[in-house]
Amino acid sequence: MPDQAVTDLKTTIRERAQGLGFNVVGFTTADADPANAQALSKFLSQGRQGDMAWLNNADGRRGNPKALMPDAKTIIVLGANYGPTDGVSRLPGDRGNISVYARGRDYHDVLKKKMKQLARWLAETQNCGVKVFVDTAPIYGNLGSERAVGRALRERPDLAQKTTVVTKVGATPDGKDYSYDAIMRHVEGSQERLGMETFDLLSIHDAMDHPIEQVLAKDGALGALRKLQDEGIVRYIGTAMNDPYTNEPYIETGEFDVTVVPNAWSLLNRVAENRIFPAAKKHGVGLLMAQPFERGLLAKGAKSGAYFHRRNFSADCLAHVVEIESLCDRHGYPLPGVALHYILRHPLVGAVIPGARTPDEATQNAKTSEIEISEAFWDELLPMLRHWDAGEHR
Repeated sequence: MPDQAVTDLKTTIRERAQGLGFNVVGFTTADADPANAQALSKFLSQGRQGDMAWLNNADGRRGNPKALMPDAKTIIVLGANYGPTDGVSRLPGDRGNISVYARGRDYHDVLKKKMKQLARWLAETQNCGVKVFVDTAPIYGNLGSERAVGRALRERPDLAQKTTVVTKVGATPDGKDYSYDAIMRHVEGSQERLGMETFDLLSIHDAMDHPIEQVLAKDGALGALRKLQDEGIVRYIGTAMNDPYTNEPYIETGEFDVTVVPNAWSLLNRVAENRIFPAAKKHGVGLLMAQPFERGLLAKGAKSGAYFHRRNFSADCLAHVVEIESLCDRHGYPLPGVALHYILRHPLVGAVIPGARTPDEATQNAKTSEIEISEAFWDELLPMLRHWDAGEHR
């Protein structure tokens, strides 16, 4: 791109970002500066991170932007003044004071929303394109899912270039095996079916009822994945358990980069805030939250009278969903969009996996995830929400 075109593009991006409320907008190269990595290492060795232990994890990636995104060329640096606009006053007398940054809305919510708006604008107007994320596993469709994804990538090499495919190990149609040799065989099988030599992420899949000590042993699943990581076959290692209570101790080990967590966080479910969120924050674990629609209830709504697979919702729970639907109707928001955005607005959540049975459902999920939801709506909705126990109410 000619120098003048680059300058013009930076000006356009800066104006857009400032229009969204960012006070500082800058640009820097994505190439790592060794001095920054050294400064980070010194910062950590001196214990200056305090109780933010998650900073200790993956310091190599924090010191090198291209370790996260190898194709990155430029980083957009954004800053926003989070101070109150109406002045700051201390509480009367000897009472404690409230930190300035804590007087407004959660800054994660504020900045995350603005950054997503800027990213969406860049994708739509600057021909930046969108990275497609595909989550699969050998047991999905009895190997059929991996085969279908692999066939699509071979037939559409243009699509392959902008698609990230992640898969899982340990659970196959032949059964579950978390030994070192089994994991190596599982990875080889996935490589063949998907037509991929390397993976951004491989996750240990559905190790419920298997001793965690065996799974994490050097001659177990984790040992095999660490070997593959050393060989450059896989970049990140994760867990993906179809039971949130099994996910909890795995996240708490601090051994994993990413965790796929179903059935733990939704408009009706708050299991994740007990152990999953605290452990993910402590160890810097990325969270991909699955099953946001509660087997379809939060997609179709309680008013639909539809059947929901493997769920028997109580009358009280259904009545509560009707109240949420009514609030959505008054504000003009679709219930599925609210269900997705509720999960995505949590500062620890990196992505949500809604699942889709048909292309139309996938398209609809993408559209509903792009709607803008006002803070006034969240102010009304959040006080309404509560946890509904599994088995008793959902």
